[in-house]
Amino acid sequence: PDGWTILPVGSAVEEIQSGFACGRHNKDGKGIIHLRPMNVHGDGFIDLSDVRWVEVENGHRLRPGDVLFNNTNSPVWVGKTALVVEDKEFAFSNHMTRVRSGQALIPQFLAKQLNYLCVSGYFKLQCKKHVNQASISSKFLSESVPLRVAPLNEQKRIVRKIEALQTRSKKAKDALDQIPPLLEKFRQSVLAAAFRGDLTKEWREKNKDKIEPASVLLERIRVERRKKWEEEELKKFKAKGKVPKDDSWKSKYKEPEPVDTTGLPELPEGWVWARVQELSFVGTGLTPLRSEPRFWDKGTIPWIKSAATNQPEVSKAEEFVTDVALKETNLTIYPPGTLLVAMYGEGQTRGRCTELKIPATINQAMAALTFEGLTCQCRGWVKRYFQKNYEQIRFLSGGGVQPNLNVGKVNRLVLPLPPLAEQKVLIEMFEERELAARSIRELVREGIDSFSVFNQSILAKAFRGELVPQDPNDEPASVLLERIKAEREKNGATTKGEKRKMRRGGK
Repeated sequence: PDGWTILPVGSAVEEIQSGFACGRHNKDGKGIIHLRPMNVHGDGFIDLSDVRWVEVENGHRLRPGDVLFNNTNSPVWVGKTALVVEDKEFAFSNHMTRVRSGQALIPQFLAKQLNYLCVSGYFKLQCKKHVNQASISSKFLSESVPLRVAPLNEQKRIVRKIEALQTRSKKAKDALDQIPPLLEKFRQSVLAAAFRGDLTKEWREKNKDKIEPASVLLERIRVERRKKWEEEELKKFKAKGKVPKDDSWKSKYKEPEPVDTTGLPELPEGWVWARVQELSFVGTGLTPLRSEPRFWDKGTIPWIKSAATNQPEVSKAEEFVTDVALKETNLTIYPPGTLLVAMYGEGQTRGRCTELKIPATINQAMAALTFEGLTCQCRGWVKRYFQKNYEQIRFLSGGGVQPNLNVGKVNRLVLPLPPLAEQKVLIEMFEERELAARSIRELVREGIDSFSVFNQSILAKAFRGELVPQDPNDEPASVLLERIKAEREKNGATTKGEKRKMRRGGK
């Protein structure tokens, strides 16, 4: 644009100075903060969330208005730049370069332009690539990186406009960031209403004479489960070449513990309280010995760890065991549709539930809930029960330093069971709302992603001279630079000796 000029960074600024290395950091606040690459945020500000201190007498310092350039980082983030605004003493590492803008440049204009060169990919193309990192040397920054210098008054207008637009952009992004947590609250409120029976209250009124009560369903499940157990026992007799003499063996069958409803909320008409063990078969897994290569080498059978429960479903494995491990241990291959519940684990993992989408074995840190016959129709309801009651289930665990659930506790968990027809209606309601929520999340994600593009477009227009109107009365940048140069020569500030002294100086 008219009145602008392009110069290497070193010819447009007052000073370029590298930082210093220090291997003796502390987190105790002793000395001064030593800024490192992680302290320069990609959005162009100093991030003090994780800082180290150094106890040094010498070394260069930063002051408000200094521009801090990151020389060494990944190819994507090499060259990220931030403006120092905090009025406190900082040192900076040898992976950083301090740039002082001088009289011809507003520090914000310089910092935003250098950061734009980073996010637009310029430094990624120009950097030297090393093992696991990339670099832009201070020498290259000084002598080869082109800086567009606008008239001083235009710089001020550009900076004001950029900051105004970015402030509006941030407010909009912050508003969008609030939507996913609101959607999760909405999801939990839907689940809560479902388990109270509120979602289907009107449906029950219209269909109360047409639906089978859950107590009848539960009795049918119990009959089916007992029949299956008897069939399995007869198979065991047959495998041993035996025939039972009478029915006394049937007395070994253990009915699920009855639910004590004392203190439990009243349920809607047609609902009943049931235990997890009545609606699923609860098992677990194990970890084959790591010291036995025959259990792991060239394995093809998926083996799932409890961290997988942090995902809504499991469709792939990171580790695999062999057929030998399956034969020589008590590993079980669980079918797709199995619900996995984390029993061990720190943080937020314990109590999480996910659905297995592939046949797989699991480790001992999870309970596996499988479904057969009539119980298959209850899988969706049981899954939502674990999702709804995650926090309560998580804190049912016990066991000292590392609290855990166990298969027995999972078996005894009590949940409200609606009639089967009502379960189907509720699952449809869940899925409709979850589909809508996913659509909103996708729109929000697209919106949030667009802000980085929007902010880059602001900077692109700014440094093409298209963001604010030009004023023909502004003094051209070249004239200002020549006058500054003349003043320095007059004062002797550009002699080599003075330059060295200035570069060695602290503040």
